[in-house]
Amino acid sequence: MPKKLTPKFFDILDNVKQNLTCNSFDFSQVMSAFCLGLTESLDCPCVWIGLKETDGTITCCAKAGDNSICLEANTMRWDDARLGQNPAGLAIRTGSVQFSDLRGIHDNHCPWLFYMKKLQINTALALPIICSDEEVLGVLVIYFRDIEGYPAEKIRILESFVSQLSLLLEMEKRSERVLRYSFLAEQSRDIFLFIRPDGTIVDANTAAEKAYGYTKQELHTMNIFDLRLDNNDFVAKQMDSAASRGILFETYHRRKDGSIFPVEVSSKGGEFKGGPLLLSVIRDITDRRKIENELKDSEERFKGIFNNMSDGVAVYTADEYGDFIFEEYNKSAEKIGQIKKEEVIGQSLTAVFPGVMESGNILDSLKRVWITGQPEHCPVLRYTDKRISRWTENYIFKLTSGEVVNVFRDITPQKQAEEELWNAKEHAHVTLKSIGDAVITTDALGNIGFMNPVAEELTGWKEDDAKGLPLLTVFCIINEFTELPAEDPVEKCLRTGRVVGLANHTILINRSGERKHIEDSASPIRDREGNSIGAVLVFFDVSEKKKLLNELNYLAKYDSLTGLPNRVTFHNFLDDVLNDSKDSNKQFALFFIDIDRFKFINDNFGHTIGDELLIKISKRIKFHLGNMDLVCRYGGDEFAIIINHVDNQEMVFEKAEKLIKSCAEIFYMQGKELYISISMGIALFPTHGKNPDSLIKHADLAMYSAKRSGGNKYNIYISEVDSEIFQRFTMLGMLNKALEKGEFTLYYQPQIDLTTNKMVGVEALLRWFSPNGLIFPDEYIPFAEETDLIIPIGDWVIKEACRQCKRWMDQGYLPIRVAINISAKQFYQQDFVEKITKILDQYQLSPVMLTLEITESVAMQNFASASLIINKIINMGMQIAIDDFGTGYSSLSYLANMNINCLKIDKSMIQNLKTEEKKAKITTAIVNLAKILQLEVIAEGIEHEEDILFLKELHCDKAQGYYFSKPLPMEEIERLWIEAKNYMNRS
Repeated sequence: MPKKLTPKFFDILDNVKQNLTCNSFDFSQVMSAFCLGLTESLDCPCVWIGLKETDGTITCCAKAGDNSICLEANTMRWDDARLGQNPAGLAIRTGSVQFSDLRGIHDNHCPWLFYMKKLQINTALALPIICSDEEVLGVLVIYFRDIEGYPAEKIRILESFVSQLSLLLEMEKRSERVLRYSFLAEQSRDIFLFIRPDGTIVDANTAAEKAYGYTKQELHTMNIFDLRLDNNDFVAKQMDSAASRGILFETYHRRKDGSIFPVEVSSKGGEFKGGPLLLSVIRDITDRRKIENELKDSEERFKGIFNNMSDGVAVYTADEYGDFIFEEYNKSAEKIGQIKKEEVIGQSLTAVFPGVMESGNILDSLKRVWITGQPEHCPVLRYTDKRISRWTENYIFKLTSGEVVNVFRDITPQKQAEEELWNAKEHAHVTLKSIGDAVITTDALGNIGFMNPVAEELTGWKEDDAKGLPLLTVFCIINEFTELPAEDPVEKCLRTGRVVGLANHTILINRSGERKHIEDSASPIRDREGNSIGAVLVFFDVSEKKKLLNELNYLAKYDSLTGLPNRVTFHNFLDDVLNDSKDSNKQFALFFIDIDRFKFINDNFGHTIGDELLIKISKRIKFHLGNMDLVCRYGGDEFAIIINHVDNQEMVFEKAEKLIKSCAEIFYMQGKELYISISMGIALFPTHGKNPDSLIKHADLAMYSAKRSGGNKYNIYISEVDSEIFQRFTMLGMLNKALEKGEFTLYYQPQIDLTTNKMVGVEALLRWFSPNGLIFPDEYIPFAEETDLIIPIGDWVIKEACRQCKRWMDQGYLPIRVAINISAKQFYQQDFVEKITKILDQYQLSPVMLTLEITESVAMQNFASASLIINKIINMGMQIAIDDFGTGYSSLSYLANMNINCLKIDKSMIQNLKTEEKKAKITTAIVNLAKILQLEVIAEGIEHEEDILFLKELHCDKAQGYYFSKPLPMEEIERLWIEAKNYMNRS
């Protein structure tokens, strides 16, 4: 062991430091040169550098010495195993210098100890290589044949070497990680923002620039509140929630041009450099397929760090104390050193920059250049005192005048940029690990370099197993229909140099054989010259989406109950058959089928039985038709059939007859026997129509005609049927829209007290003013009653009459009763009385203001039920009047037992009382009967004065008719009140 350190010993340290300043260096070469220098300088048999591996082994990355070939990585470990009980392992585990006397170790099974004894090595010095965050990276081991201890001051010098080695190791690792993570971050399809708690945007990726339209510099001056449309308080609450536990939500963001787009935001808080920071991963959900992969921009975004930097120049002379006196100091030096020229000229370097003694080897370099005259490149130097903190790179040379010149460059922005680059790669790493899409990157040959967790899950491969493998080994894709291998998107994007999307219907077969539908895109990765150096593949599982689309497509075309094609499919097929038939001059038949009295089955047996019946009927219909015929469920209990290639009508009639008979056969439904029948309409192409609308219309009309004539039969369309049925359909269609469009109104006909000649009531009469003009009740009331439209129309009449009655009372008009006509279907509703009660409560109207008029036929339809309903109405305070009395079939016993208030004599009995003696006698009998039963009598249809005189002689209570007034709109009734006139001026 040498007694003192040789100059070459210090040259080794200089070599390491110089490599720290290089933009690039060969790590293995530097390490090997370092080991070789130590063996020669320290005259030791062997020196090696080992790196700590996570599996407990030590990897030899550099070695030197004649016998270093005996050192193998698997002969030593650093963990607590038997092979780890060596100086190198102890130094790594403890993080402290180990000096070991190998002679005292007795373990014949340790390979490394065997080699040491064989080489006559007696002692070993192991120095741990520790990085800036106190993590042990590896070990420097020096072997000696001497047996004495190693001096502490020399160990301290060696430790300074080791600290330089740790910097080299850190720079090597960080450089690789920064480049990789930064690149991956810039290829992400998602926006990611790093945000402080106050909302300030700290950093953003290229996707954010593209999505928002702001430059990165602009985004750094903005707040997240500038991008969000929500209330600021709401956004702040969301940020608090995200910082504490993470949050996933959807909202809207605003671009620079003012346009709004929806986004999905995944935010999670954490700590970065000791402070809180929020990471938001934002996805534009307007179009998830829009990906901008401008890798060249991401590579160039760090350019310009050095582009505008100026060099500083300082000129020194040496004094007798070995210090250097400033002779010149230029403007750039002033800026870098943050001190004026006049403050430094004539002063010594150590006086102006007192920290130079501790900042590194700049002073030593100045001395060597002054003595030898040989220029030197001084590596990166950080200078810090109370005034400044700067990084500089120095080039020192000597002038012929004997002055020493230091040309130095401020690389502080570069060092800051390196820190930011490292941060950006850390951000990219976190982002890629947290996004919801799978990401795989490859090299230029298509071999895998990186996989994120989602990619691992979808492919079934772990990243460590997949690295270096060809993409298609891991990413096995086939066409859904052909089962043939799909085109490699990465190979295509590398070949074409553009973004490539995956073909439709692509399936990924993962490592376990599971099949998944996927969508993806591949983008080339380029170097600074624009050459493709790899690709990034982004894909995601769309299996559930594909399944849902297939289900929706089926539901859009087929009936979910019967499985038959639905109305949409029917119309499409009808168009195709019609076009083919036109081209081939062939005819086909269109059947429309409706189940007779199907509503009765639903109402009495339940919808479950009804649905089961529809399924069985559809199967019977299918059974009796050929493969060329199409059966559809058109809607409800209606089926539509297209009989293709019809040769003659007899064939059509034969099929129709079979269907009628088949459906008439017994159906067994959950232990019940059901007998049904169907009605069928037939239209032939081209006889009954040359377009879909006319064929459907005529088949429907023919079916409706069969149904009206009793059902259980088929009718072929006959044009004469058209007029009546079409008019009915037209009327029904207009009625359906009349209430919605507000086409109904109420007119009021006065009711006159024959004793006082005063108006004591009005009858509310419905009027329909359609776009085609006034339609009289006789034209549409039968249709309304037939289709149950009379119920909503009747409800509207009651509500409108009550509203108007309440309005008149509020305006101070004389209180009078309003009479309203009630239909049979309306009267026998279970909630009829409850409906009227709610309407009266709504308008705060007393029941005594209403008279409900029902006909004899309504009252006699179900006498028991009618009596119960009438009693409820009478008990509420309303009156019941029997309308059109004398035209029905009332029984006197029923009349005597029914709790009613009034009889209204039909106008047919009143007209021509003077000339028709029988009518006069019947009218007299009705009035006398009413008086006996203590009922009020109102005569309708009064048109002549002599009728009034006759009724007064009979002591009839009230009358109404055109003699007094025709039915009037609301405004005219009010005008008569305002003028305070009687409606009867004649006696």
